[in-house]
Amino acid sequence: MQDNTFKKSKLDAAYYAVQSFRVRCLVDSREDILKTGRYTEENLDNMTMELFNQEVQKFQLWQEIKKTGSMKWEPLLSYARETGQMVFDVVRKAYEMKYEGLVTIEELNGQIAQITTTAADPAEIRPIYEQVSKISPSVCSGCGMCGGICPLGCVTVENGKVTIDESKCIHCGLCFTVCPRSFLPKKLVDWLVSHGEAAPVDVQIGSYLEALSAQTKLPDIRAVGQDGGIVTTLLYYAFQAGKIDAALGAKVGTTLWKPEPFIMRSKEDALLAAGTKYANNPTLSALPQLKNYATVAIVGTPCMMQALRKGDIFKLDAKLWNQIKYKIGIFCMESFPYEGIVQIAKQLGTSIENAKKMNINQGKFFITNKDCTVVQAPIKEVTQYARKECHYCYDLTSESADISVGSIGSPAGWSSVLIRTPAGKELFDGALAAGFLEVKKLAEIQPGLPLLVKIAGTKSNNSNKHILEASEKKQPVPAYK
Repeated sequence: MQDNTFKKSKLDAAYYAVQSFRVRCLVDSREDILKTGRYTEENLDNMTMELFNQEVQKFQLWQEIKKTGSMKWEPLLSYARETGQMVFDVVRKAYEMKYEGLVTIEELNGQIAQITTTAADPAEIRPIYEQVSKISPSVCSGCGMCGGICPLGCVTVENGKVTIDESKCIHCGLCFTVCPRSFLPKKLVDWLVSHGEAAPVDVQIGSYLEALSAQTKLPDIRAVGQDGGIVTTLLYYAFQAGKIDAALGAKVGTTLWKPEPFIMRSKEDALLAAGTKYANNPTLSALPQLKNYATVAIVGTPCMMQALRKGDIFKLDAKLWNQIKYKIGIFCMESFPYEGIVQIAKQLGTSIENAKKMNINQGKFFITNKDCTVVQAPIKEVTQYARKECHYCYDLTSESADISVGSIGSPAGWSSVLIRTPAGKELFDGALAAGFLEVKKLAEIQPGLPLLVKIAGTKSNNSNKHILEASEKKQPVPAYK
């Protein structure tokens, strides 16, 4: 009898997984997806089976909790051991069920205290996996991840706005799943970044192993790079050392100062992508172009790093995420629509055609003109042109990256660097050993870490304020939990 019960529970879990909306969408639309060329048969089959297995394991965990109606932390750990699963994966499934409405989670000191079922049958709960258009345009970050993950290529992101071709959409919900603004299991993201170890954690800037200030030693990069030229130097080193065979970032396109996704294939390409672009760019929409590369680096803003970590968590395309060796995040207070950049140039008494370089430092927005003259204005005078959607973001320092880089805290011509993971440390230490970098500890310079923490706190507090105000008006808001 016990053996039969066990078998029935396995069959029930498999039946539930087969009925999963996400799984059925991929199976039913298999031929249409393959015609797009975005996925090979092997890649699509692996992705479908991964989702199927996730659904099986999720239902089994739900069954275990349902037996008594709730489960505390220690029994959850025991369940992970008994089923041969990583604790992180079991916790991930619990949070996924929370977002789907299958369970509630009570926390104590940042740790799960108790999980309680909320439905007699999962079929009673409507899946959360809807189109990403549900949260766009009101809170869309413009990262491009929805366009990058869509199996039919029917999602387009342009200048921070999402457009969906309804004639092609199969409503698989993958876009909603990976969107950093639909729901973000922040505790799981932090867990991944810190590798579960006691890495230094600052509530405002996230986990990090080392906090440094650095400057490139390479003259070619110093001539075109932003601040210390660190991101370009790291990519330059990674290509030269054979650590990556491609990188995804941004470069200015055919329209002046309007960025576009850019696949770098060499250290020379890294120089073409040097410098910060302040207009919004859907970098991650180009992810499908990386499918033929074995090891890649991705450079992006905090929202892009969050989206990539969601991919790590939900394992929607294991082959693609296994290819991503380095996640290089850049500091970002807010981005601007392209039209906003044009208006800022006008307000500063110049033009987009005359601008040679743009920079934000010491609370001011600078434009260096082609004749080397510099115009500037306090950030508070130009922030009116920023994307309102960016005000929902809590993250200044790309907390989800392997290594984060920005100017705040370092003197002019230098960059602040937060090394967060072993992968980030290996990349940075390699560039340092190659003689490409000059480095100081961020704690030993002025204004240093205190200023970075202060400004990060300001962004986080403003995010909380905007989310609260929008919630009171019953408007869509990100779920950072």
